Amino acid sequence: MKKRILSAVLVSGVTLGTAAATVNADDYDTQIAAQDAVISNLTSEQAAAQSQVDALQDQVTSLQSQQDELEAQNAQLEAESQKLSEEIQALSSKIVARNESLKKQARSAQKTNTTTSYINTILNSKSISDAINRVTAVREVVSANEKMLEQQESDKAAIEQKQAENQEAINTVAANKATIEQNQAALATQQAELEAAQLNLSAQLATAEDEKASLVAQKEAAEQAAAEAAAAQAAAEAQAQAEAQAQAESVAQAQAAVQNGTATTDTTTDTSAQDSSAAAPAQQASTPAQAAPAQQA
Repeated sequence: MKKRILSAVLVSGVTLGTAAATVNADDYDTQIAAQDAVISNLTSEQAAAQSQVDALQDQVTSLQSQQDELEAQNAQLEAESQKLSEEIQALSSKIVARNESLKKQARSAQKTNTTTSYINTILNSKSISDAINRVTAVREVVSANEKMLEQQESDKAAIEQKQAENQEAINTVAANKATIEQNQAALATQQAELEAAQLNLSAQLATAEDEKASLVAQKEAAEQAAAEAAAAQAAAEAQAQAEAQAQAESVAQAQAAVQNGTATTDTTTDTSAQDSSAAAPAQQASTPAQAAPAQQA
C-alpha cells in the first residue's frame, strides 16, 4: 500500500514538472514573438533611415555638381574681373595722359583764341594755298582736341561701366561661395544626424537580437527540461505500473496460497473423519468376539 502511494506521488510530481516546463516554453514563445516584432520594427526603421541616407547622398551629389558649376563660374568671373581691372587701369592711364595734353592745350588757348589763330594763320601765309593749308591744319588740331575730349568722356563712362560689372562679378562670386558654404554646412549636419540615428538603430537592433538569442537559448533549455521531465514521468509511470503489477501478482499468489491451504485442511479433516468412521465398527466387531471366550471359560 505504501509503495502504491509513493508511486502515485512520484508520478504526480513528475507530471506537474512537465506541465510547468510546458508553460515556461509557451511563455518563451510569447516573449520571442514580441522580440521578433521589436526586431522587425527596428529593421523597418533602419531601412527607412538608409533610404534617407541614400536620398541625402543624392542631394550631396547634386549639390557637389552645383558646387563644381559655381566654382567654375567663380573662376570665370574672377578672370573677367581681372581683365576688367586691367582694362580700367589702361583707360585710366589714357585719361591721365589726355588730361595732360588737354591742360597744355587749355593753357595755349588762354593765350590766343581760335579766331585770332585763324587770322594769324592767314596773315602769315605766303599764298592763298598756303593759307588754306594752314587753316586746314588748325581745323584738324581743333577737331582732334574735340575728339580727344569725346574719347575722354567715353573712356570715363567705360570705366564706370566696367567697374560696375567688376563689382557685380565680385558680389556674385561672394554670394556663390556663401551659398556653397551654407549648403555644405546643412548637409554635413543632416549627414551627421542620420549617421547617429543609424548607429543608434544598429545598437538597438543588436541588443534586440541578443535578447532574442537569449530567449531562444532559455526556450531550448526549457524544452530540454520538459523532455527530461517527460522521460522521468514515463519512467515513473512504468515503474509504478511494474510495482502495481508485481503487487497484484503477489496478492494473487497470496490469495491462491490461502485458498490452497483451506482446501488442504478440509481434505485432511474429511480423511480423519472417514478413518474414525471405519474404526468404530471394527472395534465393535472385536469386542463381542473377545467376550465369547470369556463366557465359555
